[in-house]
Amino acid sequence: MAVFFKLAFYLRASVIWHFHETARLNPRQRLKDVFKIRVLARFCERFIAVGVGPFQSAIARGVSPTRLILVQNGVNVTRFRADYKRRLTTREELGIPAGVMAFLLLGWEPKRKGVDLFAMAVGNLGEEGRRNKVFFIVGGSETIKAIAELPRDLLSDSRIRVISPRETFPALLDAIDVFVSASRSEGFSYAMAEALAAGKLVLSSDIPGVREGFEGSPGFWLFSNEDWRMLMQLIQRSGELSDDERSDLSRANVNYAAERLSLEAWTEKIGDVYRGMLARYPLDRNQR
Repeated sequence: MAVFFKLAFYLRASVIWHFHETARLNPRQRLKDVFKIRVLARFCERFIAVGVGPFQSAIARGVSPTRLILVQNGVNVTRFRADYKRRLTTREELGIPAGVMAFLLLGWEPKRKGVDLFAMAVGNLGEEGRRNKVFFIVGGSETIKAIAELPRDLLSDSRIRVISPRETFPALLDAIDVFVSASRSEGFSYAMAEALAAGKLVLSSDIPGVREGFEGSPGFWLFSNEDWRMLMQLIQRSGELSDDERSDLSRANVNYAAERLSLEAWTEKIGDVYRGMLARYPLDRNQR
């Protein structure tokens, strides 16, 4: 739409195109990109990718690397600071007993979010592996249907519960101990950044953009994409950590998010991009 306004009314204006998602390079997408990238993109001065995944995807779609900039998005890290009172309240609402580890996966798009991989990992833990653990999946009817289609023996006593999305995601993060992402594709995962800011141990599938965008903190553990057995091993390993080890990993993730994923860091980088562009188009004296 911005390109059409430029061509119709603001010929001297510069257009910046932000890439937020990774695209599946199937024939349909390739056909759309004949118009979007080869035609419309010619009238854009800069392209900004909000994460490594979208950056790589934009290049694969034909965007010129010389006009593409990576500025990873940020989150309000202060909003996700741990609140012990809120943790106790939310855990009580969810029925999580004291001393039980809670795991969380966001699964409202069950296939893309890897609900089946999470269920396979949890279902194959065995009774001993599931001891003192409870597993939550945020989702709706589509998620419930996807889980119901899995083998029954896989879900017997697996302690997986599907819960509805909550208005206050920080409270939900307070209540859990481990955030899991088994996604098959991501643009920029705000939830993953927020989980790090909340000091949660994060288990994530190793997909394009995730390793480059988030790896670096000791409390961020990767498993091979589609490898539910490796995810199962990481779940087991997380349950074997001592209290001191958990505290160390939590602090590391909080510090990493504050340094690398804050809104302040993001706004400074975005400001540099726009200041550089504005410097090329100085205003007339009567416009200052």
